[in-house]
Amino acid sequence: MPVPYFFLDFNAENACIYHNDCSAHHCAKLTDGNGEDGRSVYALENYGASVTVDRTHYDGLSACRQITSVMNTGRDSLLLDSLSSLFVPDIGFNGRKNDLPAWNEKRFILHYAPAAWQGEAQWQSAYVEDLGLYQTYNHNCQTTIQFSSVGSWSTGRQYPLIFLEDTAVGETWYFEIESGTGWYIEVNARGYQDNSGICVLLSSCHEKNDGWFADLKPGEKVTSTAAVYGCVKGGFEEALADLTAYKRLTSRVTFPDGVVPVFFNDYMNCLWAQPTRARLEALMKAAASVGCEYFCIDAGWFGKGEAWNLNNGDWMPNHKMVGEDGLEGIIRDIQKLGMKPGVWLEIETVSTSSDFAQAHPDCLLTRHGRQIGGGNCFMDFRKQPVRDHLMGVFDYLYSIGVRFIKNDYNHSTGLSADGADGTSNARYLRDHADAFYAFIDEVEEKHPGLLIENCG
Repeated sequence: MPVPYFFLDFNAENACIYHNDCSAHHCAKLTDGNGEDGRSVYALENYGASVTVDRTHYDGLSACRQITSVMNTGRDSLLLDSLSSLFVPDIGFNGRKNDLPAWNEKRFILHYAPAAWQGEAQWQSAYVEDLGLYQTYNHNCQTTIQFSSVGSWSTGRQYPLIFLEDTAVGETWYFEIESGTGWYIEVNARGYQDNSGICVLLSSCHEKNDGWFADLKPGEKVTSTAAVYGCVKGGFEEALADLTAYKRLTSRVTFPDGVVPVFFNDYMNCLWAQPTRARLEALMKAAASVGCEYFCIDAGWFGKGEAWNLNNGDWMPNHKMVGEDGLEGIIRDIQKLGMKPGVWLEIETVSTSSDFAQAHPDCLLTRHGRQIGGGNCFMDFRKQPVRDHLMGVFDYLYSIGVRFIKNDYNHSTGLSADGADGTSNARYLRDHADAFYAFIDEVEEKHPGLLIENCG
């Protein structure tokens, strides 16, 4: 399997840099990891920059995880409008020399997964030429297959993952970008006539996708989102198995013997965010009787009245709704039935009518100076009051026995969020997302045994 490249685009020169061909672009290698674990650093002397590529391989798996970063090593500012997480070229490049079909002769099948709310992972498959790649006679291929997402709901319309099946040699590649904001995947062909191959680019830093750019001052650095790729013998199922093994190996959550516990949530087709003690007790007993190990109280456990959604973000229990002993009493009853208690949150959102939003309007994400989302906005996790407030919520829930959080995600920020200090709006949104992930790390470190499920 070839070593992946990195791909850069400098606004001033519009220069494309491929790290396996640095000499052709006036670049000098300082160190070279030769595709093994570790770090490779490349000096781009003509541009006053250095590129660092970090790769991690995993025993027994094809998976390789890559992160790319660029530092301004010059004396002037450096405007960067594209930075790949991963760029893998020349797949099937020498096919004709081996009497194998060219890429445009029904050789490569692309598997991809459109998604919709309540219709996730709708896998589709097609030959690359049927999806739009066209081989020209004496010019490089100018057509591409593109998948992208804009905003904070990174799986809302398309999963950031593709499989490329090479039917001629019985191998399948997979490529996934681990982005929680905007992302871009492009499949292209590189080379001339029959002597060309498939290229795959993955990026979350791409101006043409969502307006991302980085104006780096001397000494400043920007880092890509991580991406993972691999190539296995076999087809879609074999590649999916390898990727799944990578995900399980790198997951922060592990279960005894690899068996996931059984969770019961009271929302869908049950309480629909209208919990009462009587309703909960009936479901709790039924769940315990069939062996459920966790019981989660969904929306409706918080707020000041029946319109619980007006207080998203405060997360103060509505003790009256759940009857005698309030939320704490229900939590104890769940524990007595031998299950671990859980509650529903939508950590990143906040109602404009909530106490927190009223007290901290400067802690909400904005675009064009206005709060994003109408009545249900987004907290800005770059702001310390947000992190302090929500850590207090987790402290309270953990103290009364909550050991599971179903964290929902029902809204998207859209294109971007207002930045600061010359930062592009798309980059600011990415910084906010990174701050959110760092906050979750802090929560899990402070509260051992607390499971947080991504329901997004």
